[in-house]
Amino acid sequence: MLGITLVCQVVFPLILLRNIGLLEEAGRKETNAKAVISCLLETKSVMSRMIIDLVGRRIVTVTEGSSVKNSFSEVAKEKFATIDSLVADDPVARKIAKRYREDFLYLCTVASDFGIVPSEGVTNKVMPARFLNDTEQMEEVLICSRRCIQEDATLRKHYVPILQEWSPKALAERESLRRNLLIVIAAEIAISVGIAVVIGRRLVTRLKTLMSNIDKFSCGDPDFERLAGNDELTELDERFRQMTIAKHNAEEFKRSLMGMVAHDLRSPLTSSTLIIDNVLNRNTGMDEWTSTRLKRLQSELARLVRLANTLLDIERAESNKLELHYSQTSLRRLAQLTFAALEGAAEVKNIELVQSIESDQDVYVDEDRIVQVLVNLVSNAVKFSPANEEITIRVQKLENDDAFVLFEVIDRGPGVPPAEQTYLFQKFVQTGSDESLKKQGTGFGLYLSDLIIKGHGGKIGYKHSKEGGSNFFFTVPSSSNESR
Repeated sequence: MLGITLVCQVVFPLILLRNIGLLEEAGRKETNAKAVISCLLETKSVMSRMIIDLVGRRIVTVTEGSSVKNSFSEVAKEKFATIDSLVADDPVARKIAKRYREDFLYLCTVASDFGIVPSEGVTNKVMPARFLNDTEQMEEVLICSRRCIQEDATLRKHYVPILQEWSPKALAERESLRRNLLIVIAAEIAISVGIAVVIGRRLVTRLKTLMSNIDKFSCGDPDFERLAGNDELTELDERFRQMTIAKHNAEEFKRSLMGMVAHDLRSPLTSSTLIIDNVLNRNTGMDEWTSTRLKRLQSELARLVRLANTLLDIERAESNKLELHYSQTSLRRLAQLTFAALEGAAEVKNIELVQSIESDQDVYVDEDRIVQVLVNLVSNAVKFSPANEEITIRVQKLENDDAFVLFEVIDRGPGVPPAEQTYLFQKFVQTGSDESLKKQGTGFGLYLSDLIIKGHGGKIGYKHSKEGGSNFFFTVPSSSNESR
């Protein structure tokens, strides 16, 4: 493509230069012809004045005759020198001009050839020096003048056609130049547009492929479409492919390791929890110090079991193996199950849990998973809210979409700083400035909640509450969306 453009850039200016050269050449010939004809007219005028001077003279002195000869000869030599320079490139015209110059100078000599011849009764009478009488001299002058006139006419005839053809030729060359210029401009535009369209389409297609690969990368799909070619985009695609494969392999290894560790941890942790339950339930002479330590150990083991379960859920969700068991469930039941799981934690800080449900309609969800999301959001609200406040679960229909229901968890806590809101639903991310509260979490809750809600086809997010505090929200399918 670029080669074609380069060839056109070279050829088109050459065509234009050729037209300009022809036009300049025609102009130069026309100017030269005008100059030659002008010199011929001046030379002919000199010859006319010289003949008139000869005929009009009767008796002149030798000095006058010599002066006239020198005067006409100098003018003639000057004009013929100009003519010679103008016809130097034309052999035919140069030959004619040479004869013309020789005959004209001879005419000057003949017309000025007088001498003093004594005669009876008259002294210093001027007579032709080389001729027998005036008549013989005049005949020679006329013969020589005729030759000069013929040569002048021949030379003029040689250049007159150049003047006659100049105007139409100049017009033709101008029209040719204008036409070629328009053709060149149109061709340049057509070729540039064509190349731009071809390259643009090819570039757009390749960029679409690259963007598709980027989208697959964001979804964790390493099955990329290869980008053909050997340019920078191909190299970028290949580097991106290698990076994606390496990232995919690392994530697969990490998920496999996480699942293996979580699975291997859950069994002994569960067994340890059951043993402690049995010991506490028997209560065989156990002192208070031992009982307190065992209950604390039981609580920590339960937390580790929940963490192991969370890790297993994350591994399943990232591997698209998280099973969702859909059923129709009422909104109030979801809120009641959530509050039942968190009433103890709320009572410790004297926090009131409030329901705000517009209608007790059904939703089509995995009940356990949605309760898991609500428990995570409400437990975070309890953890970060000050004492003696309230936390509200508000449920309502979406204004523009009856197929989904909107859940909101609203608290009166400090809220999430704007700089940290972007990272809320990422793994290992914990927000807030209270380091002691951060240590109570793992950074997996919101990430797993995001995976569960996306698995339902809904959306989860955060916005600052109008009443002050945090407002976490998510959407789930209503019962009208059961056929999804």
